[in-house]
Amino acid sequence: MKKLILASIYLSLMACIAEPAPPQPLLPKSGDTASGDSLIFYWSRVNKANNYRLEIASNRFFNNPALDSTVSDTSYLLNLEVFTSPLTGQKWYYWRIASVQETPSPWSETDSFFNNNPARP
Repeated sequence: MKKLILASIYLSLMACIAEPAPPQPLLPKSGDTASGDSLIFYWSRVNKANNYRLEIASNRFFNNPALDSTVSDTSYLLNLEVFTSPLTGQKWYYWRIASVQETPSPWSETDSFFNNNPARP
């Protein structure tokens, strides 16, 4: 019984150690308005992260994300030009980030921004 309890504690500790921490979203901040040709996303660095996974969607549940990208650094430059951007103008979007080591971290907090560019004709 003692060995079983110790094994259970060991596995719990290993699971905690193995899961990387989620990054902190920095910019754009929730409620920001985006306009112009591009928007840059920034988040905090996570020790030992191999890369990061960025998701942007038009709903809080991230059903059918407009962008789902693997990024090697702590920033991402998003094209907002009307005809080539993955985002539609005059719409709210939500974004979140996860760090990836061998396995992904939990998702960060979700932030939002308004794309103030014109909607596609």
